[in-house]
Amino acid sequence: MPDKFNMKAPPFDRLNQQQKNTLRSSLDVAYFRAKELLLECDQNCAHLHILIKGAVEERSGDGKEIFAHYANDDMFDVRALFEETTRHQYVALEDTLCYLLPKQIFLDLYNENDQFAAYFDNNLAKRQQLIEPLSNSKI
Repeated sequence: MPDKFNMKAPPFDRLNQQQKNTLRSSLDVAYFRAKELLLECDQNCAHLHILIKGAVEERSGDGKEIFAHYANDDMFDVRALFEETTRHQYVALEDTLCYLLPKQIFLDLYNENDQFAAYFDNNLAKRQQLIEPLSNSKI
């Protein structure tokens, strides 16, 4: 659908032309108002969110802890695409536009393309390494 989607940015630059066409034809665009909840904790995750414009904050389910901020071209919640549900909530900090890539298309691309998969595997591993010390320090 969207012709302006940046296929030159990682990890999308790792897809072959057929995979890029599949991705492009599967994307949808969603608009969220400031302070709107994009994803709730323990919710099924149906899409990979890719920010076009705006800002999103990742928070604990009770909203008391902030884990991350996302801006243009950032993606979230990849982990929930593998785990079935979200661990955290995601809130628009300002009016926000996102591409929505359906979960099954993402998983198909992940399973078909080792380089595409490696990008996400590496990022998830790095993120887990950063979060673990925080979790352990609260015990």
